[in-house]
Amino acid sequence: MSQRDLATEHLGHLARGGLLALAGSAVAAGAGLALALAVSHGLPADAAGLFFTTTAAFSLLAVGCLLGVDSGLARFALRLEAEGRSRELGRLMRVAMAPALATATVIGVVAALAAAHLAPDGLSPTVLRLLALALPCAVAAELHLAATRSFGQVRPTVAVDRLLRAGTQPVVVLVVLATGGVGAALVGWASVYLVSTALAVLALRRALASRPRPDTGGGSPDPAPTRGLARSFWSFTAPRGVAGLAQVSVQKADILLVALLLGPAPAAVYVVATRFVAIGQLANQAVHQVLQPRLTALLVAGDRRALDQVFTTATTWGLLLVWPFYLAVGAAAPTYLGLFGGATSSYAAGTSVVVLMALAMMVAVATGPLDTLLLMAGRSGASLAIALVAMAVDLVLCVVLLPVLGLVGAAVAWACAVLVRSGLATIQVARTTGTVLPLATLTRAALVPVVAVGLPVATWTWSGGRSPTTWLLVTVLAGVPYVLALHRWRHRLGLDLLADALRHRRPAAAPTTPTPTPTLPPSRSTEETPCPSAP
Repeated sequence: MSQRDLATEHLGHLARGGLLALAGSAVAAGAGLALALAVSHGLPADAAGLFFTTTAAFSLLAVGCLLGVDSGLARFALRLEAEGRSRELGRLMRVAMAPALATATVIGVVAALAAAHLAPDGLSPTVLRLLALALPCAVAAELHLAATRSFGQVRPTVAVDRLLRAGTQPVVVLVVLATGGVGAALVGWASVYLVSTALAVLALRRALASRPRPDTGGGSPDPAPTRGLARSFWSFTAPRGVAGLAQVSVQKADILLVALLLGPAPAAVYVVATRFVAIGQLANQAVHQVLQPRLTALLVAGDRRALDQVFTTATTWGLLLVWPFYLAVGAAAPTYLGLFGGATSSYAAGTSVVVLMALAMMVAVATGPLDTLLLMAGRSGASLAIALVAMAVDLVLCVVLLPVLGLVGAAVAWACAVLVRSGLATIQVARTTGTVLPLATLTRAALVPVVAVGLPVATWTWSGGRSPTTWLLVTVLAGVPYVLALHRWRHRLGLDLLADALRHRRPAAAPTTPTPTPTLPPSRSTEETPCPSAP
């Protein structure tokens, strides 16, 4: 198979799987916005701030308990199959999940026992105990879904997490708020994880049963690779666990700092003003999750040229997908905030926050899946260092700027952290794999949404437009020349590959195991820790 054909095949898997993941992320994004609307309209600002800060703390703990297992599985599962060690997949799952589940259980029990001392003002210790007991369920659900994604299967994640869990939570919260307060809303929000956990476990069992079974020839497995599996897995994954926590801290810790330094009401304003960031991140994450096993396969095959083509095309697709959304929101920030309470409400104070966040996220999206590529190349240590630097920038600037600039200070800190992380990751990926950002291609791609979507929406806002209905209409109308421009330059933007992939459908659930002999690109650092039998 030629290099172009190899890249095209992987882009086909990415297009088909990414489309499914994107559909699920669209539902989850809408559900996230619905949750913010329900809480901001159903609770006073102080109580809404308490809800958002509590769920942010819950998310931080859940990511910390994952210990980076999601990235570890994405790197190791297909490699075991490529090395003819499929029978070790069950052991890999046990080695990966047991420490994470134990960590979540211990933290949940400790938090439940200390609830009387940890519960903030306005929140019953009983509510905190119930949230603590739901923590292991949330972690278990994500672990099992991450395991299915490691084989390239995105349908379980879409069905269980994006549709069921994310789609049900705002409905439950809305129903509960009709008769209860913030405590009942939090319990309802957390209770959904009980159902998603059971379904995620079933999904993984089906995924493992569908994998090719190796012909053992009646012999017993070689114990040496099996004994080294745990050591190899955790030497790669442990740094990723810390890095993942640091990355989520950049997204969530500022909410907690705003609540601590400014109060729960400003925290509610900050969450509402930044809610759109998560919507765009979900769309980008949908592509990256499907991309992980594709990058693993290309790295195992050692095909750098195909790797560069897949990275460039995936980055371009991500930009064309997400930039119109960030431009539409950032260029109409007052109208977006008006959705949560009108122009005279306390939420209207977040206009500058929205603009800063939109600009920072556009830069982050344009740099592509750098961290994903870095991880799949085995550089979890470098990923950890970058994440820790970005977290330090965010926390230090938050503490310094919040008392001076208020919510804008938190947005500046967050934007600086995102830019630092993107810049350092760009340098590290270039050194590790030789992959560099395709600036000419990205510049050409960026001009299309800026001219077609950004300028019309900004012109409407500057002319005094504030109606949400008109905003939606202007954005939809701007989409017409945008789509025409994409069709006009489809070959230069790699969209012809997307159309071909969707036209000639193949099974998108699970990629085939890479067949070439594993020849990983030589690492420029001793941080790389491949599977025991990899070179």
